[in-house]
Amino acid sequence: MRAVLIACLFVGLAYGQDTVNHAIVNADVDRTLDATSQLLKVTELLTLEVAGGASVSSFLYFVEPTLQDHLAYIEARVAGKDKASSKLLEVKETKVKGHETIKVFRVALPAALSGTSNDKIRVYTVYTHAQVPHPQEITQLEQQLVQIRTNLYHYSPYNTRKQSVKVLLSSSKIESYSKEPKPVSESGKEIKYGPYQDIPPFTAIPLSVHFENSSPFLTVTNLLRWIEVSHWGNIAFEETIDIAHTGSKLKGTFSRLDYQRGLTSKSAVADFKTHLPASAKDIYYRDEIGNISSSHVRKILNAVEVEIKPRFPLFGGWKTHYILGYNSPSADFLLKSGTTARLSSVTCCPDFVQFDLEYIGAF
Repeated sequence: MRAVLIACLFVGLAYGQDTVNHAIVNADVDRTLDATSQLLKVTELLTLEVAGGASVSSFLYFVEPTLQDHLAYIEARVAGKDKASSKLLEVKETKVKGHETIKVFRVALPAALSGTSNDKIRVYTVYTHAQVPHPQEITQLEQQLVQIRTNLYHYSPYNTRKQSVKVLLSSSKIESYSKEPKPVSESGKEIKYGPYQDIPPFTAIPLSVHFENSSPFLTVTNLLRWIEVSHWGNIAFEETIDIAHTGSKLKGTFSRLDYQRGLTSKSAVADFKTHLPASAKDIYYRDEIGNISSSHVRKILNAVEVEIKPRFPLFGGWKTHYILGYNSPSADFLLKSGTTARLSSVTCCPDFVQFDLEYIGAF
């Protein structure tokens, strides 16, 4: 079962069953599908309206059924100029009568809404494994192609008066894409659909895009963290990590000579970066064979950056296993309250913003 991270003021499951308030209308929807990495990141700017003089304090957000099994993260904000000026909204998972098989979230509005909202609500979702390698196997010299299949429209229980959709790709090398309904335009790495008018609730129009994506398709299949707290002012961290390349599998044999000459797929992963706490010291990187010297460490703003270079490049279907450890002063992570101390949260490593994590354990 995949866990979904919810960024909100309160995280929880709403009890009982919700019902759809048909007085709510999507006055305008601006939808962006970002496929520039291995993740599919969807941003939807919603302008809501309440008809008939009614007043509401929240609305329902339905996850597109073709993507709901891939959902990894969701957050809702009042759209601002930047993240700092955007107010985070409360999000709760719920169930809706008649739609029990669909993943649904109730999003609280910043204030009761009657009429048309002056604020835009930004709902941001991240999906893993939504870009499927096609073909599933490639040779060392071929480039990786992936395919996205989902719904073009914002999947909503409310009527939508106006909607525009934009698809951002990692490459301008597009094999094919949906050309209906019009208007549709394509320019470089971007495909635009719409604007469309008067869309009924739960309208589904297939969207398919087949394109080159040479981003590193890396999945952390297992991460086990050991934390040892010393009485002498030190905390030792050690992480055992398994990473697999889940892109198009390598077909045929691997040629080290071709790889060194640069005759290889751009989706092959030679290295990746990990960000450790700024106070990290005594850093080591090893596997079952011993220490791995092909790594680099440098100080950056508020962190220590470690460049991880496996003993061999990672092609589709290949995996690597390694151990990364370091020490840090306990004063940076232990919070004292009376006679007790609490270990504050520590950012996971590696830098998994663009990774898919399947399992994390801590001891």
